[in-house]
Amino acid sequence: AFARKYQRVIVGVAGMAVELFVAAVAVKIWADGADGVTSRVAYNVAVTASIGALLFNLNPLLRFDGYHILCDLLETPNLQGRSQSLVGWWVNKKIFKINPGPIPTKSRREQIGFTLYFFTSWIYRFLLMIGILIFVSKQFLIVGVILALLFGVVWGILPFAKGLRYVLFSPKLMNRRTR
Repeated sequence: AFARKYQRVIVGVAGMAVELFVAAVAVKIWADGADGVTSRVAYNVAVTASIGALLFNLNPLLRFDGYHILCDLLETPNLQGRSQSLVGWWVNKKIFKINPGPIPTKSRREQIGFTLYFFTSWIYRFLLMIGILIFVSKQFLIVGVILALLFGVVWGILPFAKGLRYVLFSPKLMNRRTR
């Protein structure tokens, strides 16, 4: 709700700072404590809070604090949606050979930035999903299989069905379907 971007950035960074502070306190408790439940809980909190802050919260390729900080710093709201919109525009123009209307960017620099953001965020999310899947599968095979099926639906079947629906039923492609 802040009007100035640096105020919004400070709020985003403060959230991650608190998470890293909790991780630091947990490391101190773990290092000073003897073997026992408290030490194990402190270790798990330290690992979860620090890795969670760095891999997920701080990363601008996922829609958490790092993403919103990047959007505020670049003064580009809805970076992910705008990058998806640009890639959809290019697909319509280059693959389907239709006039998709005006390009959803203001400059060549934005086109390059949005395109890079789209592909790097997609690749990162895919690799992260595979990493989580492998980790869970090694710990709990049944849960890993269920998670693999869920990821297959979300990353394979749903996008394919959505694309097929667009190709078969979109009014934009009325005279282009035979291609």
